[in-house]
Amino acid sequence: HLNGMFFIPFINIFEYRLQWRKSSETISLIFSYHPFKKEITMKKKLMLVLLTCCFMAAFSTQAYSADVKTVLDKMIAAQGGDVLKTIKSSHSVGKIKIIPQGVEGPMTIKAVFPGKFKSEVEIMGMKFIQATDGKMGWVDNPMQGGLKKMSPKETKSALRGAVGFGDLLEPSKHGLTYALKANETVDGKSYLVLERKYEDGKSSTLYIDSKTYLPAFSKSKRDTQMGEMDVKTILSDYKKVNGVMSAHKMVQYMNGQLYLEILWDKVEYNTPVKNAIFNMPEIKKAEEPAKKK
Repeated sequence: HLNGMFFIPFINIFEYRLQWRKSSETISLIFSYHPFKKEITMKKKLMLVLLTCCFMAAFSTQAYSADVKTVLDKMIAAQGGDVLKTIKSSHSVGKIKIIPQGVEGPMTIKAVFPGKFKSEVEIMGMKFIQATDGKMGWVDNPMQGGLKKMSPKETKSALRGAVGFGDLLEPSKHGLTYALKANETVDGKSYLVLERKYEDGKSSTLYIDSKTYLPAFSKSKRDTQMGEMDVKTILSDYKKVNGVMSAHKMVQYMNGQLYLEILWDKVEYNTPVKNAIFNMPEIKKAEEPAKKK
């Protein structure tokens, strides 16, 4: 299936051969009968056909799953192999540019996998924070009321982005399934295509470099204050860090328009990170006005 070709199994069960053949217009089922000395009843014939079809369906599913597993295994190997299983934390430092507003500033992300991360961005003298403590998400946005908890929907989305390499190593544990689609050629370059879907129906499409097996870009949909938007995220400038191939540049498009660019100056793995930084600070109550005597 990697090359978009049709899988053609030949299965022999008793005296029947079931052949799945693809022509330019139709897919035909051909039965060849090899006579026994004893007469075979119509009931037995139907039973044999049903057994053949069931076996064929199972066989085709196994072959398809094996193709998905092959791609995932090669992606794991390309990004670091067994080293990925040892990654428990990360610390990235770089710069973010928000293109429509023409602003930029330093950005830091610290994470402990799975479930905990904290990103800090400083723009125009203001600090913007997003974080999860493994269960609850929170933000501190001085332009939208300051410190507050994320909604359950926002928290769920944030936690999904804080699994490290778990989405590759243990997808089922994180409620993920992968489906292999037909290869696509974009700007003259061939990509393997994987559809990644969560149990609640949320999905994204990954485009994998067919030579390096490194993720090249992804497409998804995102709910925003302006409604649902198409998002394309491009990863590039891969460098090996602590045995892991890590993208040091990320560019994101929203509805086809360039939205942001992130350049990482430093990426580290398994550096000490204190769990306390992921906890939401206490929200300070507004001071009551002094009572007149």
